[in-house]
This record gives sequence, C-alpha cells and structure tokens, in this order.
Amino acid sequence: TAIGQRADGAFLILTIDGRQPSSMGATYEDLIEIMMNYGAVNAANLDGGSSTYMVQNSETENNPQIITQCASLYGPRKMATSILVGRVDQINTQYE
Repeated sequence: TAIGQRADGAFLILTIDGRQPSSMGATYEDLIEIMMNYGAVNAANLDGGSSTYMVQNSETENNPQIITQCASLYGPRKMATSILVGRVDQINTQYE
C-alpha cells in the first residue's frame, strides 16, 4: 500500500493484492517504479497485508463498496487509522 502526489497536486493511492499463489505482492523497488510511472513527486509506503482495504463510495448514494481487500488466514484486522479522500464541496464539517 502506498500514497503519492503528482506535481499538479493529484493524489495517487495504490494497493497491491499479494501473498497468494497468483501474486507475491510488490517490493519497495516495485512501488517506486509504479509511483514514478504515474508521475509521483512525493510518495510514502504504508502498512500492507491484512490491514489494507480500499473502499469507494458511490457518487449518487451513501453505499461504500470494498474495491480491494487483502486476504489473511485470521480475517480482517481492526484499524485505528485511515486515509479518507473526498471532494471539498461534499465534506460534512458538522459533527454531533
């Protein structure tokens, strides 16, 4: 799992499904190459494995869907932190 940013300010978020017979995942060198190929000027490697999920919400309704989920023999792990990306005009700043 990695996050990067291009010179134009666009964010790049990458998850790679590995640790299975058809995929061994990615090395640090693989992540560097992928991020550079997409034009990243800054990038950071994040935790991977079973703590990696990518979820996308529908633009028309509140219906999050899991896009990628890394497998684990022990099931999903609880996560204390996450990175959320949204449009500024759709962010609700009112909290109860």
